[in-house]
Amino acid sequence: MNDEIISVSGNDIHYAIIEFEKTIKGLEERYSAEIDRRIMAIVKTNLEQAELWSLKLFQK
Repeated sequence: MNDEIISVSGNDIHYAIIEFEKTIKGLEERYSAEIDRRIMAIVKTNLEQAELWSLKLFQK
């Protein structure tokens, strides 16, 4: 592990946070449609499974 002390200013940290937020926002915009499709596929699968289970319950 490197024990070197690095000095940073509040402005450096502020700038790094802003850049990080921009990166996250860009990733969210880029992948949100794909993520939404995946979530909807999971929801649809769960709804279909719940429907099958309810049909089995009512058949008994």
